[in-house]
Amino acid sequence: MRLLLLALHLLAGCAPPSPSADGEVGDDSAGTGVDDPGGSDADATWEALRSEIDASTLSDATVLFGTADGVVFEHHKGDADADSVYLAASASKWLAAITVLRLVEAGALSLDDHPQRHLDWWATDPADPRSTVTLEQLLSFTSGLSGGVDSVPCVEDGQSTLDACAREISEGLFTYEPGSTFFYGPSHLQVAGAVASAQQGLGWNRIFRQQVADPLDLEITTAFATPSLDNPRVAGGATISARDYGRVLTALAGGRLLTDESIEVMARDHTPDGVVMSSVPAAARDGRSWRYALGCWRQCDSAEWSEACDEAAVLSSPGAFGFYPMWDPADGIWGVIATHHPDGASATVDMGLRWLDTTRDALGR
Repeated sequence: MRLLLLALHLLAGCAPPSPSADGEVGDDSAGTGVDDPGGSDADATWEALRSEIDASTLSDATVLFGTADGVVFEHHKGDADADSVYLAASASKWLAAITVLRLVEAGALSLDDHPQRHLDWWATDPADPRSTVTLEQLLSFTSGLSGGVDSVPCVEDGQSTLDACAREISEGLFTYEPGSTFFYGPSHLQVAGAVASAQQGLGWNRIFRQQVADPLDLEITTAFATPSLDNPRVAGGATISARDYGRVLTALAGGRLLTDESIEVMARDHTPDGVVMSSVPAAARDGRSWRYALGCWRQCDSAEWSEACDEAAVLSSPGAFGFYPMWDPADGIWGVIATHHPDGASATVDMGLRWLDTTRDALGR
């Protein structure tokens, strides 16, 4: 087994596995089991939640809820368990943003960086608006790039490279004035990944392993390798289990992955009034008015964004196939629905919001 794991690490472009050092991001003792706080007073609430999950349209699924101290609720349905691996789709976006923010914290990148600082082929002419694009705009999908989920062919091309794909995007999909328009699609993060890769001199998956996966002792199957390691789809190509995403959110909630300052920057509204919301997925718009942070949504379930939304925004990054991570910083509760649902995020977001309320009740928050 050790040889198999070593081979998988080498295939994924990672260093061989090693124990985390004390004081690293990664004490993953939290998130490996279920600590059922509340005792008998919460038992009925937890049982009601289990019954609702069993009665839902989920088939094979794992549902986790937790806090900065780890998992407080875990339930499986069908053949799934907490280690079942799923294609995260857009849940990858949050992982990508966290990875870049770790590099920003280390001083390797700045959110004010322009791509041409690291990509020698990017536009430099001040008259070309592409020269004004910032890394922050790439992470908030306001860089001026367009290209929907099915209209950026290079992100599906395993024979291409991350750098070549980013160049193709720059030359063919620059549509809006930077900062003016939010467009939800894979282009922005493909370029951000190329920037990070060029600066580090490493492939994107290895950067992710070094910055997030290895410090948290995540499984080798948690990786950006779709469609290939040379050209991973940064905005949608991660594979991950419920347990591993729970470890990420546990560390995030506990301040062991990003500093408080970085979390504040990540979580704030980067698409305020005046930014045109040009392309928004159904789960974020049908009866809702969500805003975008960096690599994740700020959820609001009213038809229009309000001051109340700003004060109580839940952060999330739902994937097209239904994988749904969420975190309520105000109440200190995170959740993960790991599944592949025929109705995708439109189904699991509704479930997740209800079950997050139930978890609040169980925890008395």
